Amino acid sequence: MSNLFTFSQNKYTKWYFNIIIKAKNREIFDYTENHHIIPKCLGGNNKKENLVKLTSREHFICHWLLTKMVENKKHKFQLWNAFSCMLYRNNKFQKRYKITSRKFENIKKEGSKIKSLKFSGKNNPMYGLKGNLHPAYGKKWTEEMKINGSNAHKGLVRSLESRLKQSEKTKGRKQTVEHIAKRIHKGRVVSEETKEKIRKSILNMPLHTCENCGLATSISNYKRWHGENCKKRGEVKLLV
Repeated sequence: MSNLFTFSQNKYTKWYFNIIIKAKNREIFDYTENHHIIPKCLGGNNKKENLVKLTSREHFICHWLLTKMVENKKHKFQLWNAFSCMLYRNNKFQKRYKITSRKFENIKKEGSKIKSLKFSGKNNPMYGLKGNLHPAYGKKWTEEMKINGSNAHKGLVRSLESRLKQSEKTKGRKQTVEHIAKRIHKGRVVSEETKEKIRKSILNMPLHTCENCGLATSISNYKRWHGENCKKRGEVKLLV
């Protein structure tokens, strides 16, 4: 058996090699599949000592165990890719072992974590690509793409945990001079058409009536001055 790669010493490695040793020391005349004991992505080869005949169920389980037998992000991702092929891709030369929906859900969640670790930070192929370096720079969205993007986020409610994470991440962060300059449109001339669009959008903005003072105002003013805030102040203040 090949010893080109050293796996983590955990229960999954023990279970894996128990299956391999059992399969190596038996005769089986039913359907089997060839399995690389040390996967090719980890330096394994096609020699007889690195191959073993497994049932479709054993083959599925061994590839699942392999994803838990390494710590390196790259190796874990490579082994996960090999395992995911057994879940999604059809192979006319192999039977696919069927699993329950519950197991499938758990496998998907685990895979999501592995991918997240693999492509986080500087490992992300888009890391640091800004402006004309970004592959999407200068590309215009079609109307269909705009509608699809809008529908994908419509009605989406962010969790409290997500909002707190973003708040903590941006807290105390200072904007660069370049960033500030981009926001300042000094000397920009707004066309009459744009002014009319802004005016109509404000006029068509839905009004919210304060349950305490009865004043109808915009949602932003309502959140800031009315509702609970209006009740706490104990007085009515008209917004001009």
